[in-house]
Amino acid sequence: MPKTILLVEDDQDILDIMMYMLSDEGYRLLRSNGDDALQLATTELPDLVLLDHRLQTVWGADICRALKADERTKAIPVIMVSAAMNIEATAKAAGADRLVAKPFGLQEMLAVVADTLEQGGRSSGFGDIPA
Repeated sequence: MPKTILLVEDDQDILDIMMYMLSDEGYRLLRSNGDDALQLATTELPDLVLLDHRLQTVWGADICRALKADERTKAIPVIMVSAAMNIEATAKAAGADRLVAKPFGLQEMLAVVADTLEQGGRSSGFGDIPA
């Protein structure tokens, strides 16, 4: 059974690229612009959440905090993705398992996703992909 990834991104171009790249690897994908991310995570229980830091209506850190506070979703690894500088402390405080800087290389992102799924989010992967 393929691993399920919830993509939380409000930039349609980035979402399309990530959907294409991850579907080619055989992952089952769910998408959210942020508004329904918590509901999708609690009903679908994905294996991984790829979460943009800055969404139009909500902060990714707030979604991450809520996921990590909920018994049903706290073990789901979260990779926070951001173009913002110096958000490492924010991402860590929110409970993110990894942090990836935008723009990112597709192969590098695939490697981080695969590693995070393999490790179950247990690694301390901040700064995996430099800006």
